[in-house]
Amino acid sequence: MRHLVQCAAGIALLIGCADSNRSPTDQGTEDHVGPAFAGAEVGWFTVGFGVIDDDSPILVSVGFEEGVTLADVCSANPEDHPNSPNSLAHVVVPPSGAFLAAAHGQDVPVMVYEIEGDFCDGVGETLIASGTARFHFSDKHHTDGRIIQNTGLRGIVDLVGGGQALLVVRSPFYLLPDNSVKFDKTDITLTPL
Repeated sequence: MRHLVQCAAGIALLIGCADSNRSPTDQGTEDHVGPAFAGAEVGWFTVGFGVIDDDSPILVSVGFEEGVTLADVCSANPEDHPNSPNSLAHVVVPPSGAFLAAAHGQDVPVMVYEIEGDFCDGVGETLIASGTARFHFSDKHHTDGRIIQNTGLRGIVDLVGGGQALLVVRSPFYLLPDNSVKFDKTDITLTPL
């Protein structure tokens, strides 16, 4: 259940941190979508979000502009901390009530923290690595109540203690219409090179 709350928080972060001022174009309007999406609201944004592994005390911050720390994200309004221009999200909200967000990025800033308890309480958060990575994120909310999310990230990061590591994040999630979880597995690995 803790992961469900984090997934919901991740969606709030995704939408809350979206910066529509960096929209590349107004592409994706109705003439480019099928009948199921006719009349949909479509937007392009830059995005920043976090991923937590419930089985380890690690949090990965993805897509925020270089220099934005976890403390900045926790204490500021989304407008106060910019997102990387390399981190793009495409959000579609059709009239049916469904929701689709797809994000990706290459050479996007990432920061890896070791955390204890609440990562926004200012206690026990330690930066252990930083660098850049490529990522993808998708979030689909179906009209029948199903939610399907998938996050993947891969990059080489510099360890604060010296050296480098391969950072890999895999986070698939599937919620059924009856609110039971069909699949929920986040795996964050940091392998020294």
